[in-house]
Amino acid sequence: MFDAKNYRTIYALAFIAVAVALVAAYREYAFRDLVSYAEAENNALTQSISNALWPQHGSYLKSAGDLSVDELKAGPKHEALHAEITRLTHDLAVLKVKIYDAEGLTVYSSDPTQIGESKASNPAFIGTIETSKPVSSYSHRESFSAFSHKRFNVDVVETYVPVRASDGMPDAVF
Repeated sequence: MFDAKNYRTIYALAFIAVAVALVAAYREYAFRDLVSYAEAENNALTQSISNALWPQHGSYLKSAGDLSVDELKAGPKHEALHAEITRLTHDLAVLKVKIYDAEGLTVYSSDPTQIGESKASNPAFIGTIETSKPVSSYSHRESFSAFSHKRFNVDVVETYVPVRASDGMPDAVF
């Protein structure tokens, strides 16, 4: 004997399973698309900032690896660079700016406590240096120091963008 109720239940369960799978796939697609959009936005913004900074501060940034951490954190060149970055990023959705030399040394950070740290073993930094292309990563942070204030429960897309010398190799990474 044919029981239509059992078949309807089976079809309903199959439909629900397919719907859940589609929602999960769409969520993953939307997430990747959002990170890709943020990476493109970060790349364009960083290129603009580095283009504005490099003529005036490029020689300092290229030679900053020869300075002590104390010299990197203080002095007129650091203060001028910090003032210019603050001006350029005012009212933008920029949480933090860091500049690394080609060896991975943090020669500037909007968080001065991070100046002098090494990112030489950071996979995103290494990928940027090796490919001369931007590399991004996504993370959720319970707390994050952003310029002059702390933010809580924030999603962050970090993009490491190379600043290329005339030979095409990175002089620095923003």
